[in-house]
Amino acid sequence: MGERHSRVSPSEMKQSVENFVTIPMGTKVSAVENKQLLGDITEADIYAAIKAVERHKSAGEEDLGNDFYYDVPEPMVPRLVELGKDLFYEENPT
Repeated sequence: MGERHSRVSPSEMKQSVENFVTIPMGTKVSAVENKQLLGDITEADIYAAIKAVERHKSAGEEDLGNDFYYDVPEPMVPRLVELGKDLFYEENPT
């Protein structure tokens, strides 16, 4: 556009945004997928995520490597579910 926003008509602004923010049809999330993505985090989700990580990777900020989560998921999964919900719903993680 190259102009101040105050000098651009609403229709020009809308067209510029549509041109800038175009998501190809093949990469859009369906309504069903969107509902699933916005649903509550479950223990099954966490177990699946843990099983999907690669072993023998360096530890993250918490100093726990992927092997820890992979080998000892039972005590961690409920806590990770709660942490995920806290983050998703913008509460202060405890």
